[in-house]
Amino acid sequence: MNNLDYKVGDMVIDPVHDLAAVVLGFEDNMLFDSVYCVKVMYVGRSKPMYVLSDRIRRKYKNIINF
Repeated sequence: MNNLDYKVGDMVIDPVHDLAAVVLGFEDNMLFDSVYCVKVMYVGRSKPMYVLSDRIRRKYKNIINF
């Protein structure tokens, strides 16, 4: 998991569905060598879900600093 730019507790975004989520944990995915299963809780949902690590991105708070 060295190539991930987020950790447990970080806010991430699913750019395809335009949904925000919080990372709850990581699990090894035995199907792929470079992709992990990430347990996330989408904002506004009642159950945690699993998503592949290449499907989400870190949500940056301050992109532009003045």
